[in-house]
Amino acid sequence: MPYIDPKLRSAFDEIISDVFRGVEMTRGEVNYCVTKIIHMWVLQEMRHIGSRFKKYQILNDAYGILCCVAAEFYSAVVVPYEKLKRSENGRISDLDKYADGYDILEENI
Repeated sequence: MPYIDPKLRSAFDEIISDVFRGVEMTRGEVNYCVTKIIHMWVLQEMRHIGSRFKKYQILNDAYGILCCVAAEFYSAVVVPYEKLKRSENGRISDLDKYADGYDILEENI
């Protein structure tokens, strides 16, 4: 979860805002920034442990962070948008009822 202590957020928010200030970033540039941040974190962690045997753990942790970022974005941003569009435009089929919390197996399909 990306929910850190609100007292710590302002420092990070300021740095992140500076990156975007006056710049219209392309998808590739955003990808680069995210990749650079995770690379820097991995290198920091590897320097701290000073052992080549723990590298897999750090790489696995980095991959897990990226997966959780994607999952958090999906659940917090994409899912509400999908629900809004489904309510505006209707379901594709009865299978979409499952997404709305209905048990499709209990109904006649």
